Amino acid sequence: MVKIKYLLMLLAICILIRFTPVHAGEQPESLLGRLGIDVHGFADLRAGTRITEDDYERDTSLLESRLQLDLSRIDDIAAFQIRADFIYDDIPKETDLDLEDGTGFIDLREANVLFSPIDIMDVKIGR
Repeated sequence: MVKIKYLLMLLAICILIRFTPVHAGEQPESLLGRLGIDVHGFADLRAGTRITEDDYERDTSLLESRLQLDLSRIDDIAAFQIRADFIYDDIPKETDLDLEDGTGFIDLREANVLFSPIDIMDVKIGR
C-alpha cells in the first residue's frame, strides 16, 4: 500500500507540471509556467539482478526510480529555488523520511531564497 502511495504522489507531481489546456492556435504552457515558475528535472530508473544464485541474498540487487525536480522563480525582489529528488527504492528495509540524512522518499537538495538588500550585498537563506 505504501508503494502505491509513493507512485500516486509522483504521478500527481507530473500531472501538475504538465497540465496544459490548449486552445486553437495557442502554444501550450504549463500551470507552473503561468505562475512564472521554471521547472527542470529528470527521471532515472536503475535496476540490477544477480547472475549467480545466492541463498543469503535477494535476486534483485538494485531497483530504484528517481524523479529530480528543480523549481525556480526570479522576481524583482528575490529569487526562489527548490530542488528535490522523489525516490522509490524497493531494496532498503528502512524507508522513513529524514530530510537531514537524505533518507526516505524525498531527498531535499536545495531550498533557498536569494535577495539583495543593498547593491553591494547578496543574502542567501536556506539550504
